[in-house]
Amino acid sequence: MNNRTKRLLSTTALFAVLSVGYQNCAENVNFGLSQEEMASQGAGMGANSILLNGGAQFTTDSAVTVNIASENATDVYLTNDSSCTSGGSWEPMKTSKIWALQSQNALNHVYAKFKKATKLTDFYSDCVSASIVHDDMAPSVVLTQKPASMVNTTAVTFGMRINDDLSGLDRFECLLVGEKEFSSCSDIKNYSKTTEGQNRFQVRAIDRAGNRSATVEYGWLLDTTPPVVAITNKPDAVSASSQAVFNFTASDSGAGLAQTQCAIDGGSFVTCTSPAVYSNLLEGTHAFSVQAVDKVGNVSVPLSYTWKSQGSSTNDFSIIGITGGNDTIKDTYLGSILQPTVHWTPSAGASYYRVSIVADAAASMVVCPEVQVSATSVALNSCTLKDGESYYARVAAYTAAGAIKVAPVYKFLVDVSAPVITIGAPTMSEDQKTAVFSPFSIVDSISGIDTASCVRTFGSTSESVANCQSLTKITFSNLVTGDHVMTVTAKDKAGNSASKVVNFTAKKIVCDPFSASGISCRQGWKGNIFYFPGTTSGWTSLAKYFSEGVDAGVILYMSKIFVPVRTFSNGFPTTDGELVKKKAADGGANLVEWFALRLGTILKLGASDSAGYYQFALISDDGSKLYVAPAAGGAYATIIDNDNAHSATMKCSTSAIYMDSKSRMPAKIEYFQGPRYHIAVTLMYRKVSSASPAVSAPCGAVDSNFYGSIDNTSGDYTGSKYQSALDDGWKPMSTDNFLLDETIGN
Repeated sequence: MNNRTKRLLSTTALFAVLSVGYQNCAENVNFGLSQEEMASQGAGMGANSILLNGGAQFTTDSAVTVNIASENATDVYLTNDSSCTSGGSWEPMKTSKIWALQSQNALNHVYAKFKKATKLTDFYSDCVSASIVHDDMAPSVVLTQKPASMVNTTAVTFGMRINDDLSGLDRFECLLVGEKEFSSCSDIKNYSKTTEGQNRFQVRAIDRAGNRSATVEYGWLLDTTPPVVAITNKPDAVSASSQAVFNFTASDSGAGLAQTQCAIDGGSFVTCTSPAVYSNLLEGTHAFSVQAVDKVGNVSVPLSYTWKSQGSSTNDFSIIGITGGNDTIKDTYLGSILQPTVHWTPSAGASYYRVSIVADAAASMVVCPEVQVSATSVALNSCTLKDGESYYARVAAYTAAGAIKVAPVYKFLVDVSAPVITIGAPTMSEDQKTAVFSPFSIVDSISGIDTASCVRTFGSTSESVANCQSLTKITFSNLVTGDHVMTVTAKDKAGNSASKVVNFTAKKIVCDPFSASGISCRQGWKGNIFYFPGTTSGWTSLAKYFSEGVDAGVILYMSKIFVPVRTFSNGFPTTDGELVKKKAADGGANLVEWFALRLGTILKLGASDSAGYYQFALISDDGSKLYVAPAAGGAYATIIDNDNAHSATMKCSTSAIYMDSKSRMPAKIEYFQGPRYHIAVTLMYRKVSSASPAVSAPCGAVDSNFYGSIDNTSGDYTGSKYQSALDDGWKPMSTDNFLLDETIGN
């Protein structure tokens, strides 16, 4: 028997004795209790308990539902104090109560004490408690295993873990782009057969509180295709020279080239570059082979050429290529500048060389007059060629005795113009998961494109587009929300390069964040969210949020502007199940305060509105402004200025706008919210008799309880200033008053 039971029995016995004694003194008067009443009141408290959110372990909300249960209590005392002696107040017994948690992102305890009030005395329970972990911080995913950025095997393995110090991991979800949707996966994910080209793996984590991490993406290239080589200059099939010069090119549309390798007359392949020069060849048949190796080890099919050498003169020599300016590759192209430098192999016994540039192989038209040099190259700086034209280099070797040996003429093409890249900002799909670059082109009309690269980067991952020089449109799909960079580079065969960079954002989508009715997206208003990046109190007027604030990377849709005064602590939910957060550089917290909205629409009359003058009003906590233009392309005028920090305030326009059934007026609303405790913004209108309407109460009214409380039966906002506005002809504008303009805020 515990002490409380003993006390109850003693008290019952005592009152029984007192009651009997009193009856002996006055038989006909009884101010005591019956035995049944005393037994009932002395029965004790019975079982008492509380649960938080029905016994859940975790929550993302800053307020929870306390589920209260007691067999006999009449009152309950809720508190954050573990002794149940302070921090609360006695309330009549109820089955539940909304309770603000004391600590964010931490373990929280809520305590309760119960009372049974009787005519005889009050009985009290012990202090009971329940706990829950508040966790609104999304986990972060770290890849612990992944393939190299370029591979030539189809099987890959990923490993991952999370950083989450609160509720812990519930599950991973994985997607190999090309699959229909994310699926649950373990911390090791194997793929046995990936596809040729760019592959992308995406993973996200959900913790036990329901927070979803940002999607982590990793891209890698599967390249099982060998490079391609081409011989661009070679000896004649029957050559009267003991020397051979080969110019060649190699390309790889996948991992990229690692090296080229050459072999002569069946020998081993060795690393080489163009031009490859072979001297002192014996008379007879010779074979040259070249192959390329890419960065993942794929080897091209060797390309071979066979020719017959019939000469063994010790003074045979050849022109090996043209360079100029930044073009340092000795080949059949002059890039960078219009003044050529000619290179050749030495001729044994030569005292000097005479070099010229001619317009045809027969040397009937000299373009660059002959110059005499003793070296094996010469820069013809006084000779300017024409871009896009072909020419021939001619070199003759002279001995001291006057003997002459002429090298085979060497044809080359002048191209000093860089490739032309055409690309602009992409068109984003409505769900922001697809970006289309169109028109798109990479063109070089002279020498042609040698190599091109089109790469989308997102953080540390990238996605390459194979053979993008042949495309007129580039599409990226399954985009992760965030900032992306598209980089296009191109080099023509003469070595001229060009590049362009386009930054774009795949934005999160938020639909009617202040509505519990699940209104669909893409109606009413569309716009963006900006925020104060600091950790202290933010700006208390609108302008700086848009001039100095950070774009949250969000497309916001609101079917109407009707947000009565309420607390705002749960943030902006996106259509992909995440919450809008500040950027990592700004702390990464959920965006719940010190933010601003900029929204646009096209105003029109609703089906029940008649033509006439209309006055507008904004009720907001904190600042807001309304701008309207007379027609598309017209200048916006400020209709209402309800800016600065304040409680819910109704500001009305001092002039009215004429509208009829054909009116289509672009409109913008700007609104900012300070601390999270209260938020409100409502756009209202009423029909008036003239362009200069009266501005009467409740216009100008300020009241933190502006909307009062709604009577769910009558629909009245009982006793509120908002009801006064309704009674005075004002009404909130509805979805029927707006035409969505999808060009806003992309």
